[in-house]
Amino acid sequence: MRRFSIPGGKAGWAPFLYLFYIGFVFVQPIANRAGWHQWLPALGSVAVFLPLYFACWRGGRLAVRSVIAIAVLGFAYCPFNGGASAYLIYAAALFGFLFRPGLAFACLGALLAGIAAESWLLHLPVWFW
Repeated sequence: MRRFSIPGGKAGWAPFLYLFYIGFVFVQPIANRAGWHQWLPALGSVAVFLPLYFACWRGGRLAVRSVIAIAVLGFAYCPFNGGASAYLIYAAALFGFLFRPGLAFACLGALLAGIAAESWLLHLPVWFW
């Protein structure tokens, strides 16, 4: 495990710029012109995600637990909102920052195997991949 390799040793605005992709979680409720029954889980998932995400930028054991929790959040919410696959993308990217290459590739392989299993078991659409 290693700390993020940020030029100059400070993350600066980078963590906030990467949050752009969280917008995908809201695409489905917007497209469906959804009521509170779809908006509440979307907003709730983002409320769970944000502290986990920012904990990853601090490094250490909490970051490892946080990135795993982000992946679990993605797996749990994807069957209900396809945009939640963004959480899995965040987890995949954070593996590269948190771990040495060998372990990062192993974690990425496990994540992809989980995506394949969930897609197959729950008959999720091809674009979920």
